[in-house]
Amino acid sequence: MLTGNSALYGGGAHYGTLNNCTLTGNSADEGGGACGEYLGAGQYLPCELYNCTLTGNSAYYGGGASWGTLNNCTLTGNSAYSGGGASGSTLNNCILYYNTAPSDSGPNYSSSALNYCCTTPMPPYSEGNITTDPQLASASHLSANSPCREQAAPPTPPERTLTGNLGPTHPRSAATNTGRVQPPVA
Repeated sequence: MLTGNSALYGGGAHYGTLNNCTLTGNSADEGGGACGEYLGAGQYLPCELYNCTLTGNSAYYGGGASWGTLNNCTLTGNSAYSGGGASGSTLNNCILYYNTAPSDSGPNYSSSALNYCCTTPMPPYSEGNITTDPQLASASHLSANSPCREQAAPPTPPERTLTGNLGPTHPRSAATNTGRVQPPVA
C-alpha cells in the first residue's frame, strides 16, 4: 500500500512495475497515484500497473495515473484538472468511475486508450468498453450483480491475482472480469 505521498511526478510511484497494490491519498503535478514520464519524440519511462486499486489520489494531470499502462485496475475517487482517473495512459480491463475533473477532458480519463474498460463517457476509437455503473461493493470489490463481471478480454501475459489465480478470473468462474480481481462480496 502506497499512501499519503507527494511528488512532482507520480505521488505514489514514478515509473516502474506495480503488482497487486493499493495507491491512495497521494498527490503530484502529474499522476497523483502513479506516473511514467514522457521524454519526448515518442519515448517515455513506463509505469506499468497490474491488478491495482487507485483511489483518492490527486494531480493536475491524471489524478489516478498518467503516462502509464494499467491492466485489471480500478480507479475511483481520484481528482485532477484533466483526466480525474487517468491521463495519457493505456488502460486494459479497468474500471474508471466516480473520478472528477473540472476541465472539458472528462472526469474519468483524458488522452488515453481504453480497451475492455468500464467508464463514462464511452471512449472513441477503442473496443469492448461499457458505460454502465460498475456497482462496486468497495473500492476494489465488484458486487455480485456488477455488469463488469465477464466483460473483460484476458490479458497477455496473465498475472497472479491476490487469490493466487492466474489471470483476471473470478475464483469461482472461468469468465474474465473488468477491474481489480478480489473475492466476491455478496
